[in-house]
Amino acid sequence: MLYQPPDPELRLWDTWLFPQGEKMHLFYLQRRPGVWGCHSIGHAISTDLARWETLPTALEQGPDGAWDHGPLMTGMVVEREGQYYMFYGAMVDGVQRIGVALSDDLLHWEKYPGNPILTPTGPWYETDPLAAANHETAWRDPCVVYSEEEGCYYALFCARVPDAGPGAGGCIGVARSENLLEWEVLPPAYVSERYFALEVPDVFFAGGRYYLIFSTSYYFGVRYPASDEERVNGIHYLVSDALTSGYRPPPDNTLLGAPPGRLDNHVGRTCRWRGETLFHYHHVAPISTQYSAPDGALAAIKRITATPEGRLRLHYLPALEPCTAPPLEMGPIEPLMGTWRQEGTTVQGESFPATASAFLPMEIEAAIITARLTIEEGRAAGLIFGFQDAAHTGYALLLNAEGHCLELLRLARGPGVVTILLPLRQHAVAFRQAVPYNLRLIMRRSFLDVYLDDVLLDSYVLDSPVAGRPGLVVDAARATIEDLRISPLVL
Repeated sequence: MLYQPPDPELRLWDTWLFPQGEKMHLFYLQRRPGVWGCHSIGHAISTDLARWETLPTALEQGPDGAWDHGPLMTGMVVEREGQYYMFYGAMVDGVQRIGVALSDDLLHWEKYPGNPILTPTGPWYETDPLAAANHETAWRDPCVVYSEEEGCYYALFCARVPDAGPGAGGCIGVARSENLLEWEVLPPAYVSERYFALEVPDVFFAGGRYYLIFSTSYYFGVRYPASDEERVNGIHYLVSDALTSGYRPPPDNTLLGAPPGRLDNHVGRTCRWRGETLFHYHHVAPISTQYSAPDGALAAIKRITATPEGRLRLHYLPALEPCTAPPLEMGPIEPLMGTWRQEGTTVQGESFPATASAFLPMEIEAAIITARLTIEEGRAAGLIFGFQDAAHTGYALLLNAEGHCLELLRLARGPGVVTILLPLRQHAVAFRQAVPYNLRLIMRRSFLDVYLDDVLLDSYVLDSPVAGRPGLVVDAARATIEDLRISPLVL
């Protein structure tokens, strides 16, 4: 949604942030169109988390014969005594390894001559690629944190235990160091009985607990366990009272997910900046499977908090507001001609009672849309966006009082003048009747963020860029939609 490399010959993949005073540095894996493996690490900088300036490439893969001449893997930057350490991975001949590059200014990097600094090590971890279910050792994506209590650093990384098979054995590996260059490999912090891989771990402390975030996607047709079976891919988390052991999944372990076969949201990570814990991740578009080469885009950055019960929540961060034009003048609201029906109604083409829809006389491509929505009684009400008059298509975002959920639906032309609402995604909401809810929708290109009372409900990647008229809809309900505000995004 926010950033992609401006060079059309480069694509963004996994990302990591590093704050430096009033500047935020974005590092990301780069690859070429149509190629899965990444050949370099890109670099951009921002002072507001919304507008990014592209800088020269930070690091390239090594020449033939080097430990890192194969595809590069996710990294992280750490500062120690005025020196910056960029940890990153590479895979050669099916073996993944971790190395480090050093810098004095975050711009010019020199690879450490003693690389690689971490290589697959037994007996706790899989070391032979020929014995691995996918013929690759998992030893990547280091998250390096400092333990003030012990005065040392720990690296948590994606690994696998031996002899686990394709449907289990993914683990969070652990290593310990006092100088960031010499490491002692320790037993895993967590071993999964059903996950094949727990990718790009990230750990932070909040409310007396450690939270370990990781990402998953399909491998070998294994259906990953998740609290929401329709959001099995994506970003999940574990909770523990200790940094390197005792992790367990909470009842709702999905932070940001996507349905089977999709990777809408991936690689969630945290960092501290200006007194807040921020959460960043990337969208994956177009929609893809693990065997294609999708394009990534840095998502809008959020604030992350933990509830007293230990659940993580993502919150709206107003970084985009300085990038908005003045709100649009609404003008007259035009009723939509024709009837509506929800897919699955028993009477073909029959409209619901108290159903109405209207459109505003303008087209938008990127905007922040806010409204206060109250359902007094009945089924649902919400917003329409991206409506195309000629095709009679678009999208609807409905607060469903009967189903206690927020629904994302696609509008499609049905028989005659009937418009069919086709459900795409649902997100559970503890709905209360006659209580106002603040709905916030951020749309840009094919990316969509949805907030209810400024808590993120979900991020979506739609099938095509969203452009068209916004509108309002009330579906078999008595409801009010107030304070509608449409602020175009200018990035």
